[in-house]
Amino acid sequence: GETTRILTDLSRSLYTLFLYSIVGVLIKLKLFPKRSSDVYIYPVLLSPALAVLAVSLCRTLVVLDTTISVTVHLVTSSILLILLNFVPFLSCVFFFFRIGSRITEKFMLSSSNCIAVLTALHLLCSGAYNVMYNFVLCQSWDCHTVDNTEISPLRQYLNYTARPYFTTTPATTTSPDFAAYLYLAPYIVTAEVLAQIFISAVPVSYLVCVFRILKELEE
Repeated sequence: GETTRILTDLSRSLYTLFLYSIVGVLIKLKLFPKRSSDVYIYPVLLSPALAVLAVSLCRTLVVLDTTISVTVHLVTSSILLILLNFVPFLSCVFFFFRIGSRITEKFMLSSSNCIAVLTALHLLCSGAYNVMYNFVLCQSWDCHTVDNTEISPLRQYLNYTARPYFTTTPATTTSPDFAAYLYLAPYIVTAEVLAQIFISAVPVSYLVCVFRILKELEE
């Protein structure tokens, strides 16, 4: 129902806050080198999360006419792609080329590199998923307003004959456009699974680095 979709939008904004917190830690030494500048970190981290929440809620709650739904869907999906994938990935690239080589402390260098690599891999897989799903399979505003919690393409396929998300034709007809893109479903699911694995490995990698450092100190 609508409540579930709103909770999904809230979880997406919390994910955005978590993601920007990770990249914020990586680039803090360059952008906010002094403790006095820490006060600017919180608005910087909250702004993308609030923007994603606003766009997601609009996509969930606002009902649009079919004549403009495709255009609005393209615009909102592009905004989310930039906020959720493009900007954080550029931050990781910025870390690799401008910050990582300047870190001399062993623990910070090891943990930062692990976090940056896993985050970049997550963003690549997540970006591939978002591009294939939002710009290829889901080509209309209704794709999200009907039920944006049913993200899995396999689940979309099972429900397609009853509730066609990808076309405005009656449910008894078959959508040639959707059938043409159905071969992407395994790739989309694979990208989604890999993205979840990489983002889940970020805190694990940090704990592993801590364990290694503590073990070296004991020796």
